[in-house]
Amino acid sequence: MDSIRILKRVADFELRLRIVHSKLDELLRLQKRNIDKIMEGFRCIEKAFKINCKAQMTMSEQLDEATGMITDHDC
Repeated sequence: MDSIRILKRVADFELRLRIVHSKLDELLRLQKRNIDKIMEGFRCIEKAFKINCKAQMTMSEQLDEATGMITDHDC
C-alpha cells in the first residue's frame, strides 16, 4: 500500500472512532437520564409509603381512643 491509501484509511478510522465516541456519549446521557427518572420514582414510592404508614398509625390511635383501648405501637 502506498502512503496516501494508508493516510486515507487512518483518516476514515479516525472519523468512525469519533462517530462511535459521540454515540457512546449520547447513550451515557440517556442512561443517566433514565436512572435519574427511576430514582425519582423510588423517592416518590418511599414518600407515599411513609405517608400511608403515618395515616395508618393516626387511624389506629383514633380507633383506640374511640373504643377506649390502648395499643402499643413500639413493638
